[in-house]
Amino acid sequence: MCKKAGESVEHLLLHCEIARALWCEVCSRIGLNWVMPAMVVDVLACWGIPGGLPHIKAMWKMVPICIMWCIWQERNERTFEDKERTLEELRSLFFTTLLLWAISLDFNGQNVHDFLLSSLAN
Repeated sequence: MCKKAGESVEHLLLHCEIARALWCEVCSRIGLNWVMPAMVVDVLACWGIPGGLPHIKAMWKMVPICIMWCIWQERNERTFEDKERTLEELRSLFFTTLLLWAISLDFNGQNVHDFLLSSLAN
């Protein structure tokens, strides 16, 4: 995807400069200091789940899968459709996708925004 190294799963999803920039952006926005493991399986194994409400835990578990899904989509569009998003567009794709996935959760009748605000107040 970056056209600078051979494509492997680990390079594509974790270590490619495009993937790394997305991971760094997401981690910095949520206040997470992160050292990227070498392998995808290690990322998934060490992705800690915070305490708190079940819905927050469910949304938190979605983050690494959503990042990888968006990177995979971007790779396929670059490879097969000759389309290339900017990093800002890729970030937007991630946050939009994560929110769409989160909407599928039951938030006790609240929208995602109100639920997250009420969760932070508790």
